[in-house]
Amino acid sequence: MADRVSTQAQPSEETVNLVFVGLAEADRLACCYRCLARCLDRLGELFPVVSFLSLLVALSTIHSPLPRWAPVTLLAIAIAATLVSVRMRFHHHASLSAELSRQLGRLSIDWELLSAGRGQLDDAELRSHWRQLFERQRAIIGDAPLDLGLSMWLLRRCRREAEQYRSPRSEGETHGHPTR
Repeated sequence: MADRVSTQAQPSEETVNLVFVGLAEADRLACCYRCLARCLDRLGELFPVVSFLSLLVALSTIHSPLPRWAPVTLLAIAIAATLVSVRMRFHHHASLSAELSRQLGRLSIDWELLSAGRGQLDDAELRSHWRQLFERQRAIIGDAPLDLGLSMWLLRRCRREAEQYRSPRSEGETHGHPTR
């Protein structure tokens, strides 16, 4: 009879897999937004430097024996870099991405805790907790501005990084998935 009770308390393999998928997705998205924040921050630093250097070189070549198109081209590059920098608001988007990464990182910890405690929950309880975390994750991603799109390259890179990061979390698991 004791075996029967403990067997009933175990969540289904499908529910356990839902938890692992949620955990993997939160890890991947946190990684993506962290990478995006770093890239945007670097771009925010790069464009003003390009603009300044182009302007400086353009001004220094006005009275030099270079062809007349050289300073005009450098001046155009400086103007374009300045306009792109102002239009794209790299630092603003970097801070938004960093905040999304932090929120998803905290959510990932909650996914980890749910995964670690899955043995103490029955299937209905585990699904209920999964649903709550899934809705939180959807709300976090739903708050992301549309112009903060993640490129496919970044998504693929972060998926690989998240999969490499994930190691067996407890006995009976390999690469983030339960052993069958």
